[in-house]
Amino acid sequence: MTSLAHLGGLVSGLAFVAPNLDPLVMLATSIAVQITHAIVCRVFAGQSGRNGPRWMLAGLLGGVGAVAVLLYLTERQDRAAR
Repeated sequence: MTSLAHLGGLVSGLAFVAPNLDPLVMLATSIAVQITHAIVCRVFAGQSGRNGPRWMLAGLLGGVGAVAVLLYLTERQDRAAR
């Protein structure tokens, strides 16, 4: 369970913020953070005209990395439109 909690912490970014959490707390919080990343990706993708369900899945699996890529692509698209 410790390995799973550590992996979840790395993907969600939580391991960088609070690396000494109890494994059960790390796992539960990581799941909540991943769900939040999925929702954020879904909202931003919908607003920028991208495929919302695909980006929601990317946010769920890729965590903070998927959010960062989506924000970068959205910013690049906005700059090109100007």
